[in-house]
Amino acid sequence: MTVTLKPKTTEAVPVVSLTVKATLKTIMDDIGNLPDEIMQDCQQQEIEIMGPFIFEYRGADGNPETQFDLEMALPVKEGLNYQGKYKYKTLAPIECVEQRFTGPLSQLEEKGYGPLMNAMQEQGFAIKDTCREVYTKWVEPESPENIIELQMAI
Repeated sequence: MTVTLKPKTTEAVPVVSLTVKATLKTIMDDIGNLPDEIMQDCQQQEIEIMGPFIFEYRGADGNPETQFDLEMALPVKEGLNYQGKYKYKTLAPIECVEQRFTGPLSQLEEKGYGPLMNAMQEQGFAIKDTCREVYTKWVEPESPENIIELQMAI
């Protein structure tokens, strides 16, 4: 059964972020401990965290070898005088369709992106080269309790 996708526009979000080059094949190594380091940097500066990590993929095409930009962005309170080693900026809104994935990262492609991409094609949405993953609930990579909002730009 296909879910009817509804377009939405995300809000602009102030974030502390870092962008790295990655491939789908090497993504876990490319990310390493960087999300933890961003979080620790914000906590050390007593910056108020306003939401879960947002990972934005720019230029990923599904090929495991293709290099793309991966931005790891932690939403924070607006108007900071941030002095850390990462970038403070506003993550721009995107127009997207969204679908929730619950489960381990090893099933994200098969049970998350696969059904979302199929629904987008069936419903006539043009797929762009930007997507976001909002880590609403994160336990560990193989936890069945992870909740990730998949947002595909349209």
